[in-house]
Amino acid sequence: MTTLGIKQRPFEGINNIDESEFLLTRKELIDRKYSETQTPILTENQKLRMKESLNQINNGDFLTDDPLNELIGKWLKG
Repeated sequence: MTTLGIKQRPFEGINNIDESEFLLTRKELIDRKYSETQTPILTENQKLRMKESLNQINNGDFLTDDPLNELIGKWLKG
C-alpha cells in the first residue's frame, strides 16, 4: 500500500466509527505526533519543490479543476 493509501484509509474508517473512546484514543495518538503550532522541518528538496511550485503559480502555469478534469477525461478515453 502506498503512503497516500495509508493516509486515506483512516479517514474512510473514522467516518464509520461511532465509538467515542476509540476516536479519542486515535486523536491523542495524532496529537502526540503532530502539533499545529510546530513548524514543519522540510528537506532541501521539499524547499526547492515549493519554490518551483510558487514560481509556476506566479507565472500562471497551472490548471484549475474544470480544465484539468477535461484533460484527464480526454486522456482516459485514449
